[in-house]
Amino acid sequence: MSFDEIEKSRQRGSGEQSFLFRYGPNSDDVRGLTTAAEDFTVDLPVFGETSFEAVPIFMSAIVDTGSRERSSVTISLPDTDPLIDLFRDYPPSYVVGVTVFEHHAGDGELRVVWSGKVLSYNSGDYDAELRCEPIQSSLQRPGLRRRWQRSCPHALYSTA
Repeated sequence: MSFDEIEKSRQRGSGEQSFLFRYGPNSDDVRGLTTAAEDFTVDLPVFGETSFEAVPIFMSAIVDTGSRERSSVTISLPDTDPLIDLFRDYPPSYVVGVTVFEHHAGDGELRVVWSGKVLSYNSGDYDAELRCEPIQSSLQRPGLRRRWQRSCPHALYSTA
């Protein structure tokens, strides 16, 4: 069955979400997490063979209000996940991008439903929250793309 047929079905229409985090310039700087019951591997067009690990992860509802500032989402995952180590001491050197996919168990057909970047990190007792904004909001905002800066990424007296 195709994605659309399963989605329209009353019995089989329960979907799962998968999250792909890109945190560096290399092809190995990605981490896939999923709400599915088991780990799986899928061939993605840009990243090639990508593994998604089953973890208890939750995303707030995607709300399209028409206002770019209010369309952020919050992703909650365990504080012990290796992805959280990127944020624990210092902010990461690169922008951490997030792509959210929806799919059904066993169909292997992932559909992109949301794409953006991580803005902030907040740690609780047992879980961590990543606040993310859609990629469109940062593309339309003039000025610096980063909201934090450890040191200037440009060389002194360079063309940049």
